[in-house]
Amino acid sequence: MVGVAGLDSVPAMHDFVRMGKLSGFPQLADEQGTVWKLFGMTAQSTFVVLDADGTVTARGHLDVAELPRTLDEQLSRP
Repeated sequence: MVGVAGLDSVPAMHDFVRMGKLSGFPQLADEQGTVWKLFGMTAQSTFVVLDADGTVTARGHLDVAELPRTLDEQLSRP
């Protein structure tokens, strides 16, 4: 699992990770939006969750407080 912070600075990414309690996995600073473009993301707090095969299993806007629960649900899938 990798978090991708797009179109903002590295310090802003660190703030978001801290606020969302998301420090349990690597974070990528996508300052140029390369990964964002690949997945058609258009706004902050848009999340794309991929399974081990690279299939999108969840997509959309989530409040940072909802992210840990959503990830837990995805990780508990068979």
